[in-house]
Amino acid sequence: QKQNRVDVCLEWKRFVEEDRDWWKSVITADESWVYQYDPAMKIQSTEWVEKNEGRPKKARATKSANKAMVITFFDYKGMVYTHSVPRGQTINGAYYQQVLTTLMNDHISRKRPELRG
Repeated sequence: QKQNRVDVCLEWKRFVEEDRDWWKSVITADESWVYQYDPAMKIQSTEWVEKNEGRPKKARATKSANKAMVITFFDYKGMVYTHSVPRGQTINGAYYQQVLTTLMNDHISRKRPELRG
């Protein structure tokens, strides 16, 4: 696996040497869990208290059990596409291929038409 990474890097180096703008065609992805937070804004939780009263305790924002997996695609200009993975969906090769097909057919053609092959 380490040798494969070296080979890919050498190939990319060759691409850049042949075409300085080649890297502009690269799109990368990142998968991430997004948690739902429900923090009250400070101004929303303000209360009047008497001078001799203590301050009320405020609940702290905590991570919710509600979370979602998102796959975000970026290129050199910024975010190209964010895909929300349905709850319970396993991310395997077939699913990723489906997401990539949607990315290429729907989002690249609109946001980065110069990348369509």
